[in-house]
Amino acid sequence: MGSPELVHYKVFGKDSKPTIYYIVGFRMRLSQFWVHIQLLRMRGFRVVAFDVNPEVLTKGDPELLAQAMAQFLTIVKADMRGRKIAGAYGVSLGSFFALNVLALPEVPRAALNTGGGSILQAVWEMYVLDWVKQKYVDKGYNRAEVGKAWNPVDISQNTHKIAGKSLLAAASYADEFVPIDDALRHYKEWQEDGVKAQLDIYKHLKHKQLIILNLLRIGKTAKFFKS
Repeated sequence: MGSPELVHYKVFGKDSKPTIYYIVGFRMRLSQFWVHIQLLRMRGFRVVAFDVNPEVLTKGDPELLAQAMAQFLTIVKADMRGRKIAGAYGVSLGSFFALNVLALPEVPRAALNTGGGSILQAVWEMYVLDWVKQKYVDKGYNRAEVGKAWNPVDISQNTHKIAGKSLLAAASYADEFVPIDDALRHYKEWQEDGVKAQLDIYKHLKHKQLIILNLLRIGKTAKFFKS
């Protein structure tokens, strides 16, 4: 039996336009981001939008995340042949996937609407994800064993792969899913590895509030992808 289908996608816009690979977050649906995607299309982009099966985290199988990444990158690499690539846009968990797109030679930039840090650290240390961690613990996995499966596809552990690229990211001290210390540490590592990174930092915005704020800043996002 083959691997289950772990990623789904839809294409918006004309083939002649620069492409953005747009990945939404954990337990999020493309329909929730339809307006934002259409605004990007109206700004002159072709958008290939993905959502990811929540089971990549909720089944308690450490191998599923890497399998989803392999399926995702196979689709992206096939799609980008002969196209002009504007970059990648990730929302929350989608930023994990967007960074892997950024690591491809053809991709110049990525915007991270929250996320971008270590998924392993978030799952193991953030109380709102305790129930996800418990899925792995119940099946006998410890942090090191899960990390062995996840770290090879975690660009936050391999920042040299995006050296010289442009990155726009956002973080908040009040984000209940993404540890601020993790975000700040990775920002420093990005800069040390030659990534042209901009990190917008907020004090009081929760995870969902930060996502919404970034969605509303369509002008800034479009300008970044045209830079």
